[in-house]
Amino acid sequence: MAKQIAYREAKVYFDGKHYIAILKTSRKLHYKARKTNKKIECNQANKGSASQKIAESFPVSKKEVFERVYREQVDLPERAKKQVLNKEILPYFENKADAREYIEQELAKKARNSMVRRIRMIRKANLANFNYFATFTYDSKKHTGESFRKS
Repeated sequence: MAKQIAYREAKVYFDGKHYIAILKTSRKLHYKARKTNKKIECNQANKGSASQKIAESFPVSKKEVFERVYREQVDLPERAKKQVLNKEILPYFENKADAREYIEQELAKKARNSMVRRIRMIRKANLANFNYFATFTYDSKKHTGESFRKS
């Protein structure tokens, strides 16, 4: 006998143009306990970095330190960014392996969040009906960039 699909239990949402149904799954979800962002202090053994000086002035969480350093190094290539993050965050961890694992997890979260935001943006853009695409150019003999913008 074929498996009965419970359409009444489906989760339905409207994306602005279409109704989308997500059928209920029988898979049980295992929820992890949510970690809190505890305020931390720098280890005495790893003193000397710029992050450590900030930690002395007021307690910060690992996440706050990561976000601050990441924002400062956003233009660097991935490998250089990881090296700077390792150097700055190491004082807040017991050993290098824990620091490296934390950085990998946070970078994976950032990549996933970026992908999800991009998908959401594409779905939202696809809701609009674009009938025309126009570009405007000017002849450099007749206009300059400023005079073209004014006209």
